[in-house]
Amino acid sequence: MRHPRAALLLVLLVAAFGVAAIAVVGTWRARLGDGSATDGGSHIAERGAPAPPIRLPLAEGGAADLAQQQGKVVLVNFWATWCQPCRAEMPALQRLADTLPAGSFALYPVNLQEGTPTVRPYLAEIAFTTPALLDEDGSVTRAYGVRALPASFLVDKQGVLRDQHLGPLLGGDAGTPWSEAWVERQVRAFILNPAQS
Repeated sequence: MRHPRAALLLVLLVAAFGVAAIAVVGTWRARLGDGSATDGGSHIAERGAPAPPIRLPLAEGGAADLAQQQGKVVLVNFWATWCQPCRAEMPALQRLADTLPAGSFALYPVNLQEGTPTVRPYLAEIAFTTPALLDEDGSVTRAYGVRALPASFLVDKQGVLRDQHLGPLLGGDAGTPWSEAWVERQVRAFILNPAQS
């Protein structure tokens, strides 16, 4: 091998990343609890089925209810302030909320088990202006079967879960699934043709 130190460094970086990922998932799972869904069983939101209900308080006061969004396409995104990939994708989520028509689209950024005193300063720091929902007991996160953060779910105008993604939004164009451009294209397609799957 021509560069043994470079190879060793690469192996160490990959190992460090793996350990960090395990630590983040472990911390998240410890915060969430045993992973059981609100109905007492193991439930993962299913593509093509009605999206699990969401009724949660907002960090700025008031409440949000997914059932009141019938007729809109909704992007539900689960996140936390301690999650670095979540922080990295927040600007893209805000751009989607700013770009897509408010009368036809809603962004539901669901914070996992952190209160207003933690969430509000964080959102101000990153200039995120979309109202954040607070899943303080983790029940909605469990109902969606989320196992790691961030996680995103695309819900159509009839309240049916159309797609889901574990991990941050990806780079790329509209041909790259779960890139910012792809999500925007999907939302616009569901706005125009709600029967599309």
